[in-house]
Amino acid sequence: MRIYISGAMTSDPDYEEKFSAAERWVRRKYPEAEVVNPVRLSRELEWNRGTKPDSLPRHEYLKKDISELMECDRLVAIPGFEKSAGAMLEINIALSLFLVVGQIQDEDFNSVLDECRKEREK
Repeated sequence: MRIYISGAMTSDPDYEEKFSAAERWVRRKYPEAEVVNPVRLSRELEWNRGTKPDSLPRHEYLKKDISELMECDRLVAIPGFEKSAGAMLEINIALSLFLVVGQIQDEDFNSVLDECRKEREK
């Protein structure tokens, strides 16, 4: 099973931290799954092109993300996804492809996010 994480990136300055927490949440809930994290996809794309983080045009990231999404079985949305046009596009594509679509609940997400923050402070 492949699970794609969807959420706000452009409009959220803490997106990297939130996607990392979401990845941790997904790995705990679905330990057998392959997790597709768009932040990791972005960094891979930038590295391959020799560019700095967040320096490519938005459509370049979306093309990479959507191609990976199309190979997934599920999509899990991070709280706040509704603020992102890109996340809404990903969710619509996932629904059109009959993928299982779900959302991490705020309380679950906040507890994992707090855990990640505490580990980072050590």
